[in-house]
Amino acid sequence: MYAFPGRTTDVSSEGCNFLIKTNRAALINHAKDLVYYMGWNEVKPKKTEQTQLLIGLSNEEQKNC
Repeated sequence: MYAFPGRTTDVSSEGCNFLIKTNRAALINHAKDLVYYMGWNEVKPKKTEQTQLLIGLSNEEQKNC
């Protein structure tokens, strides 16, 4: 769970601040914090070669692939 902190004097911020204080929610100050926590900025390796499935093909048919 993630929460944006609020002013300590605002009654409407008590819930979010309580969750952060008790480590039940991670503190988020900016959208980039959410991107970091979700792992959306991690670079994932791309597969550059597609595997060919030659099951059930004759030798002649495999040569044409």
